[in-house]
Amino acid sequence: MTAKQERAQRRKEELQRRRDLKAYLALKYGDRCMTCNDKHRDWRGIHLSHTKPLSLGGVTDKENCILECAYCHQVRHHQIKEG
Repeated sequence: MTAKQERAQRRKEELQRRRDLKAYLALKYGDRCMTCNDKHRDWRGIHLSHTKPLSLGGVTDKENCILECAYCHQVRHHQIKEG
């Protein structure tokens, strides 16, 4: 397997982990934003958010991820970028 194929495989596995974790959290905690507790009709309308970003060494697991509405996810994303 070439390096490009290995990267593609790792990306595919990471995306599957995210889908599985999002489904698990939605089932366990309901389809609510875990930050503002806003309820959503469609669990696809909430985002899987890493409390410690992947770029800073975070991992995709249930200890590091929460479900957030689009607004809370955007606020968290900007807070991390601004420092």
